[in-house]
Order: sequence, then C-alpha cells, then structure tokens
Amino acid sequence: MAPAFLTGGGETGALMRGHDWSSSPLGDPAGWPPRLQSVVELLLGSKFPMFVAWGAELGFLYNDAYAEILGAKHPRALGARFHDIWAEIWPDILPLIETAMAGVATYREDLPLLMNRRGFDEQTWFTFSYSPVRDEEGRVAGMFCAVAETTARVLMERKQAFLVRLGDALRGLDDPHALPTLAAELLGTELGADRSGYGIIDASGEVVSVERDWTAGRVASLAGEARILDAFGPAVIAELRAGRTLVVEDCQADPRTSHPAYLPTWDSIGTRALIVAPLIRSGRLAAILYVHSGGPRHWMGGSRRSSSRRRPGAPGTRCSGPGPWPICARARGGCSWPSTLRAWSGSTTGSSPRTASTPMRASPGSSGWILTVLRPARRSPSSRAPSTPRTGRASRPRCGARWPQGSPMRPSTVLSGPGARSAG
Repeated sequence: MAPAFLTGGGETGALMRGHDWSSSPLGDPAGWPPRLQSVVELLLGSKFPMFVAWGAELGFLYNDAYAEILGAKHPRALGARFHDIWAEIWPDILPLIETAMAGVATYREDLPLLMNRRGFDEQTWFTFSYSPVRDEEGRVAGMFCAVAETTARVLMERKQAFLVRLGDALRGLDDPHALPTLAAELLGTELGADRSGYGIIDASGEVVSVERDWTAGRVASLAGEARILDAFGPAVIAELRAGRTLVVEDCQADPRTSHPAYLPTWDSIGTRALIVAPLIRSGRLAAILYVHSGGPRHWMGGSRRSSSRRRPGAPGTRCSGPGPWPICARARGGCSWPSTLRAWSGSTTGSSPRTASTPMRASPGSSGWILTVLRPARRSPSSRAPSTPRTGRASRPRCGARWPQGSPMRPSTVLSGPGARSAG
C-alpha cells in the first residue's frame, strides 16, 4: 500500500504509487524522510509546475504540470538523477544548483536554455527559483523548484521587436529591388537561416526565377538563376499551387523531396531544410518566399507538413500585412508603398489593415505564419552546413547581385538539376 503522502497527484501521482524504486537513488518512498514527504505532498497537490531534487545524487520528483515541460523525458525521469535527465543544460544550471545546495535561494527570469525534450534541440526560456530544502537536522538535503516556461511570450516579444526593426529599416525605401532584398536579409538573419529570398514564377507557371537573395555565407546565392518547378517534385509544387506553406525539415527524409528523381535538385542548391510560402495571384502561383537551411533543421513551432491554416481564396481578396508579401508586391508593382507601410505598422500593434492593391491573395499560413512560429534553432555540429572563416568585409553576409540592366526576368538557361532545358 502506497504511503498517504502519495495520495492524489493525477497521472504522476499514480506513476509514483506504482513505480519500481529499486534503481532510484531515492529508494522506497516508505523510507523517505518527513521533509521530503511534505514537499512531495505539496507538489502533487499543485497545478503549477514543480519538482524537488533530493539527496547527494539529486533524485528527481515532479508533478503533472512539470511532466508537460519534460516532454518525451517523462515518465522515465521519475526518480532518476537530475543530471541524467537534463544533461544538455547541465552547464547552464549547475551553478544555480550548487548555490541552492549551499543554502542560498536563486531566481532567474527568462533564462534561455537549449533543451532536447522531444528528440531535437529547441531554444526555450524559463522563469524559476531554486530553494534549498533542509532535513530534520537543519542541513540542506535537497532543492525545490517552481518554474514557468516563458518561451511563447519571449518569442512573441521577439517577433514584435523584429517587425518594428523591419518597419524602421524599410521606411523611406522606394527601390523595388532593394525592398524585397532587404526584407529577405532581415528575415533570414532573424531566423538564423542560411539563405532567404523571393522567387518569381513566369507566365507559363513552369519556371521560378530568383533575381536577388540573401545568404549568410554558408551556401551559394541563387541570384540570377532559374529552375523548372517540376524538378523540385510534383508533391512540393502541388502544395504551393494550393496556397499552402511548405515545411521540410530534411530533404533526404521527407517523402515529398527525397525521391531519387528530385533530390538532386535540392542538393544542387545546397538545401536540406526549408520553408516556402506561396503567393497566389489571380488564382495562380505567382511568387514564393523561401527560407533555406544547408543542414537538417527542426522548424520549431511549425508543422512537419504543409501549413493547413488557410482559408479558401475569394476573388478580390487583397494583399495585407503582416509579413513580407506586401513588400514583394510593391517590388512587382502591386501595392502602394504608403499602404504597405501602414500594413507593417499595423502588424506591430496586432491589427492587419488591408492595402489598396491589385487583387492578390497571400496564404494566411505563409509570411505571417513564418514570423510567428519560427525561431532560431541551433543545429548539431554534424548537421551544420560547411562554413568558412569569416573575417573583414569579405566575410559579411551578402545579397546576390541583380542581373545586368535590361536583362529579362528569365535567363536563357533554366537550371533544374537533371533534365535541364532551355527556357528561351
């Protein structure tokens, strides 16, 4: 029969009552000291995320609310050693643990921690306190933590700050080439991407051309190149033509991109992970906004498939903020610049005013969705794209040069990997 202090506690309380404690440094709950029993009873009865780490090996106990923070580490974290559970953030939290175990409480607000709790690294932020817990003799025997994950709020604040910076940077610019290029650079930098830019689809709907783009110096620019859309795979193009944002975390593993007939195209542009947001105009795919990574990457907060957050396009739907599409439209002569600025300004305060423009529909799951759900993600060393030392002017992230004055939007040679053909 389980001790009375383990009564209740939801799923985690039930797990504690049926847990095999023989391999835990905490031992059988019947032998736990009274102070530990009291803390466990407290946290099991709370709806706020809490844990206690007890003893020389810091055996770990927590409640249902904290189990959500653990992700896939639950339930194997129950009774395990603190270090074994959170090895990836141990260097960040060890000084705080040592301080608490020395008898001094600690507190951190919005502490950034790179966690791996769902099979991939993710940047997170937490506000928490570590408090010493003393045994019956007055010695510090453990530590108690009450914690709140603040990742969503921090990311929202970062998004809003980015939109303000973007609006400030673009205000006053009226060069139709500089506008989308600068927007791509700011977006790519904010997301920690390797490349970002815009592609224009030709009148036939078969070829995508890139006039300018931005790279971080780890992959080549696509500026001045054009490729046959079908070379990227029919599943990919079908998603974009349907107005859905494409999300791929690894081109070599995703069935839409990994087919032997299409993977060489992705390899030829040095891309392993990508976000592509479509622009639908007059019922057809007119342009794309792309963000590329040279290595596999989990686009945190995004779907592993295409975004389905999209409403059916109705004739007369107009381009609106937030997002880079109003800028792209301005670059192609679609939106008035003052209206575009108002769209950007409104996006920073939560409104989305419409602009006076040529009828256009930007997928609601596209540019605004990218800014909302994506965050910079650190890649493991094995998955990073090769990089070169960057020092001085030559090392600065660059934007691809525009084509020579007077050159057509579509160059005479269209690159598509295997099966390249003339587009003249």
